[in-house]
Amino acid sequence: MRRHAIKLPILTIANGQNASNAISLAAGVNSKVALGTLVDLIVYAPTTLPETVECQASWIESPTASDWRTLSIAGTDVTAPADRAAVVPAAAMKAFRLRATTPVGADRVFPLIGQVDI
Repeated sequence: MRRHAIKLPILTIANGQNASNAISLAAGVNSKVALGTLVDLIVYAPTTLPETVECQASWIESPTASDWRTLSIAGTDVTAPADRAAVVPAAAMKAFRLRATTPVGADRVFPLIGQVDI
């Protein structure tokens, strides 16, 4: 088994919204490989990001609004701070998205890279 970096779809929180699009087991081959064999997920946050952005996961492949939960490690929410590459530890999930605590003032774009063992 070898560790590989796999490029995932870019997550975007659109202007005036607070939730991004999602990657899920239902969203294509790269998403299936990454979420199925994920070691780490790296979220690259924009340089300017005045909002607090939380990482959210779901146990359902095609979640509705009430199916999302904020990821937490030892009681601390996992966030994507401005101008950082945030590591999301391996977690059992079928879908992943980002959620700003307030509606964003412009589109916020977050490239993702997954580390997988295949």
